[in-house]
Amino acid sequence: MPLLLFYLWDWNLHFILLFFFIDWIAALILMLAKEFKVLKNKESSGTVSNILTSFSTNIILIFLAIFFFEIAISRIYAQIDFWQSIQEFLWIKEFGIPQIFLLVPLLFIMNLQQYNLLFIKTEHFKILPLAYLKSEHFFTNLLLVFQGVIFLSFTYIIKADNVLLILLILIKLIVDLIILPKIRKRSIEKLLNSQYGKSRYN
Repeated sequence: MPLLLFYLWDWNLHFILLFFFIDWIAALILMLAKEFKVLKNKESSGTVSNILTSFSTNIILIFLAIFFFEIAISRIYAQIDFWQSIQEFLWIKEFGIPQIFLLVPLLFIMNLQQYNLLFIKTEHFKILPLAYLKSEHFFTNLLLVFQGVIFLSFTYIIKADNVLLILLILIKLIVDLIILPKIRKRSIEKLLNSQYGKSRYN
């Protein structure tokens, strides 16, 4: 997808990152929705203040990630005007419709559909403890910060935006397909072991 946007739709690297930023914010809102859904479940434990604390931490992580990526962009495009670039991204027309009315709502709808299909219809909110969700959300957003730092470090070596785009995709694939699944697997194993330990003593 990013390569198509870069080469076929003539998006620059900042536009592609803005696309990711909006997707992260949409996902962040749904993370909050998941935690409140689990909290409302009669078998879950936790408090609203705990969820809001977790949410505040995730907001900080998201903005830290955006901060590092934006510093990287300033190194790639030395003359960039961030505010102007954001406005151009939001008001550029695809199929005759500005992005702010087409792409932005679409990203939120896609995240909402994922929430409904993979969390509500599967009734995961009845199975997953709140502590597990909070941990998963924390590590997911923490890895975004690490991606931002790694991407920024590459800009001290490489200046070509097309090469950096490929590196960005590789970093994202490694995180999404290797690192995050391993973290989830370990978290689930830890959860199962703790539940097994409790059942032994009951």
